Amino acid sequence: MRPLLRAPLILAVVLVGAGCRTGSALRDLERAPSHALAPDPEASLVQLVERLGWREAEGYGLLDRGADSLDTRLALIHAAECTIDVQTYLWHGDRAGTLLLNECLDAADRGVRVRLIIDDFQLEGGLKRAAALSFHENLELRVFNPYLEDGAAGRLLEVLGDFDRLDHRMHDKSMVVDGVVAVAGGRNIGDEYFGLGGEFDFRDLDLVVAGPVVDDLEACFDEFWNSEYAVPVADLWHGIPADAAAHQDLRERLDRTLAAADGVIGRRRAAHDETWVPALERLLAELVPGAGRVVRDSLLHSRGGLTGGGTGLMAAEIARIAAEPGDEVWFVSAYFVPDDDFLAHLAEETARGVELRILTNSLASTNQPLAHAYYAEERARILATGARLHEIRVWGPTRTYYQSPGSVAERLGLHGKAAVYGDHTVVVGSMNLDPRSMKLNTELGLVVESAPLAERTRAALARDFAAAGSWEVRTGEDGGLEWHAGELRRETQPALSGWQRFSTWFLGFLPLRGEV
Repeated sequence: MRPLLRAPLILAVVLVGAGCRTGSALRDLERAPSHALAPDPEASLVQLVERLGWREAEGYGLLDRGADSLDTRLALIHAAECTIDVQTYLWHGDRAGTLLLNECLDAADRGVRVRLIIDDFQLEGGLKRAAALSFHENLELRVFNPYLEDGAAGRLLEVLGDFDRLDHRMHDKSMVVDGVVAVAGGRNIGDEYFGLGGEFDFRDLDLVVAGPVVDDLEACFDEFWNSEYAVPVADLWHGIPADAAAHQDLRERLDRTLAAADGVIGRRRAAHDETWVPALERLLAELVPGAGRVVRDSLLHSRGGLTGGGTGLMAAEIARIAAEPGDEVWFVSAYFVPDDDFLAHLAEETARGVELRILTNSLASTNQPLAHAYYAEERARILATGARLHEIRVWGPTRTYYQSPGSVAERLGLHGKAAVYGDHTVVVGSMNLDPRSMKLNTELGLVVESAPLAERTRAALARDFAAAGSWEVRTGEDGGLEWHAGELRRETQPALSGWQRFSTWFLGFLPLRGEV
């Protein structure tokens, strides 16, 4: 064989072998199935929900600010007596992530069954901590769609050999406590999602829910938990300690991290029943009635497994709702890359008199420059549909509204995903209006028919659509784009620097539109 041909052939054999090994290895790993437990009528949270009338009826609350969303999670974990199920894309090891993890461990110490499922995309570097965490007899961590090779070189070969599988990620975000109260929406676990960021904070949205719809969220969690793609972390990599000593070392490191945290985290950590019980009672008493349903992308049915490529159920549901009669629709999507069909739909809606408003990131506020590069190519076409287009002001006056006390973040970015249809329907979830969310990731959302929730959500979003919160992009008299915010007017898009403008423009030439 010619030496020139030998290397490519060897590489091809390695890649094919890597693909076969990873695809079959996931199925071969043993995992004990488990399912949601029926709510215990003796549990305090179950009794509170019953007393407030949210066992048969459904109640919904908007978690508009990061501090409120963090406190709601802490209050629910503190109240848990039976089960905690958390599904998330990212769980950072920062102050908020450490505090929530520590509270979950404390709940496990009380005998609560804790199940955590996290996407593997950014888990590398935390494997030893994750394995040590799962040593607790009442806490189990499963990793979704994991890499089976450790180290950068091994993972690169695995991606090349098994790209179709690894390109699909779990983007769902939910937490269910004692089977009767849940939080679902767009927030991951980390400082910037709760108004505690160091450099920037995210404007994001969640719903807290009670009632029968919680059963559907539990069913979604169970499907992922028991799938072949969710693997107990201790079974993934050899040589990772998962013993009592490693677990104790983890607990001590968590304690040191929290002890060194600032007063905001310290006060939350020190809070006891006198803080969390009244806060939880107020929160649940202020829920508003509605009729909701969970819309989710099923791993096993909607796409034929993780290598399917069709449009997910979440995207299809958004399109269906948008086609219903109404006079006004507000979309919020952190990353907005519309295709021809979506643009045609926008034009059809405005042609029949519907007022469409869209809020997304500006170049200055985005944390995903590649997605912004493809969005920027479509700005003129979006405006041509008749929709009004708004972009978050990174240093706008409303920035401080989303900060928790003690935050030092100087910039604000958008991470929320929501829609309000007329005065009656609200959608809050994890799905952006971009190709990755529509065709590659699994996504989860809540569609709620509720006039009072629609009113609250519209009032909250009005702050972002106003001049203090966003730029409105318009077509100028010369046909070029302009950015307006009250008396302010700019003819170049807001950016952090000229280099950011140039580098993002350059990224737009990459043939990766389907990946963002």
